[in-house]
Amino acid sequence: MTNQMRNLIIYIAMFLVALMIGGNIIGYAFTGAVTLLSFIFLCESVPALKWIVAKTTQLWDILLFCFAVYSKVHFGVSIAMALLFATIGFTLIYAPYVRATYGRE
Repeated sequence: MTNQMRNLIIYIAMFLVALMIGGNIIGYAFTGAVTLLSFIFLCESVPALKWIVAKTTQLWDILLFCFAVYSKVHFGVSIAMALLFATIGFTLIYAPYVRATYGRE
């Protein structure tokens, strides 16, 4: 099993656990997944963003995580949890894929 497949399974498991817990966490997980998908679509359609994701190191991932935590203070728990869920998905799934595929060009 490759690292990317393992990371995808971890992300799906997190989503399923959030669905089983219920309540507000379902909204956080769904909003985070939609945010992640919109970010992926944006990066796939804008070559400059894809290049930035491919050429940056994990520092970009850490900055996104810090922004998600910082947003809790200013935007509230709902937006912060959604951004945190999207950031985890970006770090686990999309960024390694883009770096492996386009980082060598």
